[in-house]
Amino acid sequence: MFGHFLLTGAICACLEKQILDKINVIGAVFHVLGWIMALFVACVGGQDFLDASEIIPNALWNSKWYQADIRLKKDVIFMLMRSQRALQIRAGPFGVLSFPLFLAVIKTSYSILCMLSS
Repeated sequence: MFGHFLLTGAICACLEKQILDKINVIGAVFHVLGWIMALFVACVGGQDFLDASEIIPNALWNSKWYQADIRLKKDVIFMLMRSQRALQIRAGPFGVLSFPLFLAVIKTSYSILCMLSS
């Protein structure tokens, strides 16, 4: 995952430069769309995981856990304490797999494209 996010911005920028220079436009368009789609699918999965982990504490709290036996009450309290921090899929030093990471990679791609075009 780390390598994928590290290289995606640069590869997309090079492919976009190839499109702007009108070199094998159709192949470059499909290639850049494939890279962006792979990046988007990974980020959607990470964002869904993040969103789902934020729903758990509310679902636990809204259940009738207070009517259960003492062992289940202790387990629910432990789960509530653990769920104070959201579960995340990390992409190395880039951060958490989510929509902001997707936008950061796209912005990096655009920055590299501007540098290549100048």
